[in-house]
Amino acid sequence: WEKLQQALGGLGATFGSVQNILEAFGLADLPVAQRYGILFGFVTFTCTVATVLVLLIWGGSFKRIKEQADSGQPTLLSAHEARQQRALLLEQLLESREWMQQRNYNINPNKSKNKSTATTTTTTTTT
Repeated sequence: WEKLQQALGGLGATFGSVQNILEAFGLADLPVAQRYGILFGFVTFTCTVATVLVLLIWGGSFKRIKEQADSGQPTLLSAHEARQQRALLLEQLLESREWMQQRNYNINPNKSKNKSTATTTTTTTTT
């Protein structure tokens, strides 16, 4: 606790005490539970904004925006071109089904499923 007070002591000299900051924002008269609520709300908001910015950077959104600004043309594919380049969900599921059947059951799904069955006819005799 003492190390934390020493580390944050420089901030206290610049901004004053925590009580002065609370009074400046009108929070000095609030109950402690509400102060914690405001503090954790602020921390949650800050973490959310930081997470969104990190995901935008890592996802390449800012890079694409820069490329579009430099070239003057969109770098993204049109909806039709993007659809042509990715596999259809049904096709992917059917291929996965075929692979699973071959691996787990040693079944080849390409074989004809319409097997001819012998039909038996019964004849009745009446006397």
